[in-house]
Amino acid sequence: MGLRCLAGWTALIWFVCASPHALAQRSDPAGASPEVQMGLQAERAGHWEEALNHYRSAARVGGDAGPAITALVRQSRIYMIRRADAEAESALDEAFQRQPGNSEALLMQVRLWLKQDKARRAIRTLEQLAAREEAAIESAIGLNAAAVMLNDAQLLKQARLRLEKLIKDNSERRVRAAMAAREEADFYAATDRDEVAAYLAELALPLDPSPSARNFCAILFYQANRLDESAALLKELLSDPSHRESAQALLAQIEGRAQRALIVSAGRDHHAARELEGRGDELVAVPVGNFQRIAVLELDPELGALL
Repeated sequence: MGLRCLAGWTALIWFVCASPHALAQRSDPAGASPEVQMGLQAERAGHWEEALNHYRSAARVGGDAGPAITALVRQSRIYMIRRADAEAESALDEAFQRQPGNSEALLMQVRLWLKQDKARRAIRTLEQLAAREEAAIESAIGLNAAAVMLNDAQLLKQARLRLEKLIKDNSERRVRAAMAAREEADFYAATDRDEVAAYLAELALPLDPSPSARNFCAILFYQANRLDESAALLKELLSDPSHRESAQALLAQIEGRAQRALIVSAGRDHHAARELEGRGDELVAVPVGNFQRIAVLELDPELGALL
């Protein structure tokens, strides 16, 4: 199982069990919920076509009930991950036809607009959603994501303050915010926005520092090349039997990535450094600093002079 799939698997469990949009809380006269649940299971496993088939079935029978809207929103999410924006837009349009202004669909629409560099429309919609109790926390999380994507420090400060004000010392809201941040992080990890995903996972961590949350955050730190921070979290997990094996495996990958990275302290000759990097089979790790500095065996005199 790849790291992106593992991250998605974790976040989908949180989505099913703890989301404010949880299917069990919705009216479902047509019985669409089982199809949505099977779709979530397939999506968790990375079986996109199977998931889409279940979501389409739920949308066909569900009318304008909550599970049918969720099915359309999840279809849109998969299409975005597959870079099929037209299909994503179509699924959201159908959701809005059934429930105009639905908050869940609007939050997914914001992701699509941000993906399409339509930041102003996305931020305007997030501001509108901030006034809705059922979407206020999720819109604050979305505003954080938008600020990171836009590299807007002022907007990021505003988004963080808004989230802090919303959750305060309310334990239920803290759980909801952590869940929303992780679900958002999983989406951006799946769409190759690793820096946004890692930020959101880190944002959630103080709200829920559980081993599962730390494992999730470590994975996204790794994907964003924040190796020191990932390793620090993983080392904490080595004492947890339920996470020890996966933590050891990812630590080994971090070590391997560090070994492959060419870190030449003298580093005067960039051409020689690139040549060294291409000779990865000759590298041997020498402990230096946080991870490792690379020395080279059997160097020719010219390259050896660099070390």
